Amino acid sequence: MNRWARFFSEPAAPEAAFSVSRSHLCGIRVSRKERRASAHVIRPLAPGTLSPAFDRPNISNRAALEAALADAQRRLGAVQASASLLIPEPSVRTALLAFDALPEAAEEREAVLRWKLAKTLPMKISDLRLAFDVVRSNGGARAFCVLALESVVRDYEEAFARTGLRVRAVELPTPHLLGLVPPSAPSDILIVNVEDDTLSLLAVGGGGPALFRVKSIAPGGPEGGPWPFVGTEIANTVHFLEDREKVRIQSVWVRDAGEGPPAALDVLEKRAGCPVRTLSFALPAVAGPREQALLAPLIGQVS
Repeated sequence: MNRWARFFSEPAAPEAAFSVSRSHLCGIRVSRKERRASAHVIRPLAPGTLSPAFDRPNISNRAALEAALADAQRRLGAVQASASLLIPEPSVRTALLAFDALPEAAEEREAVLRWKLAKTLPMKISDLRLAFDVVRSNGGARAFCVLALESVVRDYEEAFARTGLRVRAVELPTPHLLGLVPPSAPSDILIVNVEDDTLSLLAVGGGGPALFRVKSIAPGGPEGGPWPFVGTEIANTVHFLEDREKVRIQSVWVRDAGEGPPAALDVLEKRAGCPVRTLSFALPAVAGPREQALLAPLIGQVS
């Protein structure tokens, strides 16, 4: 399932992996031989450092980001290293397109997808970086597409380059959470990723992605934090998948990297109508659930 995690460039074997969000910079040093995290760092970002968005610059305070990066590199021992980068999901748009058939040649497939996507976008398709993967089944083809403004991705790459990091791959956090789902889990699942003010839902069914949604969580909200909203979105998504896509979700897996109270899994189970579990991993040096949640996409990336 991890092949859905890699979008903007060919997967590499980096020496370090980083993720950025509105509130934190996280990083791990990757042991290439053992394919695991050998060190980690979690660095809070000053408010206003990043303003993740699809259609405008994301880095509001370049000096603060680069200072945090330099400190994280020093603590990881990853100076002048190659790296992968997970960027915030509000920085991209995704689309799941269905076709009776698609060309075999990659360049021809991309041309068809760009033509189709250009009809729905408010900017020139030539200004966007596109990555996609195609699943063929039942005589048809489905393309999972991820788009980002070239200028937005380049800003992230250049900020890392100025501190000596060579970004080899730019990716998204939620698909990498699939790497933390136990092998014994059912095949049709829903990943729920709560981070800062964003909720992402990724459904996998029938051997490939069935849905990917990114929603904003309103600040403040009702008593109980974001979870009433999250529960409603889980229920709506499960029902939509069953009614429209004929995919019956068998389990839900939650990552809670938000600042609010922890998820009430029993309440979420009632809304989902199936088991709901928290994604977890074993990394002895990680102190608690908050730190685990912040590092989860990076650990899933190398799992």
